[in-house]
Amino acid sequence: MRRPVRPGQIYEDCDHHPVLCYAAEPVHNLAPSWRHPLRGLAWFPDDWDIMGISLLDGSRPRSCSARHCRPRRVSVDQAVSVRGAWEASQRAAERGEWKPWVNPFTRS
Repeated sequence: MRRPVRPGQIYEDCDHHPVLCYAAEPVHNLAPSWRHPLRGLAWFPDDWDIMGISLLDGSRPRSCSARHCRPRRVSVDQAVSVRGAWEASQRAAERGEWKPWVNPFTRS
């Protein structure tokens, strides 16, 4: 499985936060290998553990599985627009006006 996000890139995690990736590590699973010289078990990279810091509230570590969460890369412009919508929602909540936060790039 290819690494979907590299350190330094921005991605959308499974909670729809724009996240700055600081680490992407392979997760190896033990599987039978017929190509292995001893025809036994071998370690294969099966998934990627992607970790980062939320650009909304600074929470960390934000960790996602490449296979199960399917994080997607987003541009800086998209991350800035999401941050603006989130801040407007927070200000409305502080004034006592309940306004649900609608993420501009939620998946359809």
